[in-house]
Amino acid sequence: EDLRVGGEITPEDEGGARQPHIHPDMEEVIFVLEGKGRIWVEEQEEDIITNDLIVVPMKLRHRIINPEGTLKILCFFPAAKVGIP
Repeated sequence: EDLRVGGEITPEDEGGARQPHIHPDMEEVIFVLEGKGRIWVEEQEEDIITNDLIVVPMKLRHRIINPEGTLKILCFFPAAKVGIP
């Protein structure tokens, strides 16, 4: 059974910074529902916008960055349970 999580990412200047983290035994798939921001993977950043689909391979440090405004995402994990940092 897949676990699906997500929600609105609060802008970093409002205390919504997510820390870099890894998933040691599974990949993460992120779908951008609304807004724009950035994804940081292993020290590299790329812009993300509504309808982008991102696949983060297992064991890579990553995080989502919302510099301002609304950013809503949906995350998929191929596992029944996963720790969410």
